[in-house]
Amino acid sequence: MSTHTHKDAVLHTFLDLVQIASHSLQEQAVFAYCKERLEKMGLSVREDSAGEKLGGNVVISLPLCLPTILLDLKFY
Repeated sequence: MSTHTHKDAVLHTFLDLVQIASHSLQEQAVFAYCKERLEKMGLSVREDSAGEKLGGNVVISLPLCLPTILLDLKFY
């Protein structure tokens, strides 16, 4: 994938995200968007227990020896 294509993909994702209503503690739509996109990439995605109280930590499990990534969906 060329650099131009990567930039387009990042811009497209950003524009998608900023159009989703996501007030503090109401980020479920953003979580759903990220989960769908990441699963399409073949990644295992889940919401951790903090999401029940705070609304939306995405935990991505990467294959083999790669680390787990926590994507915090808080926008301030």
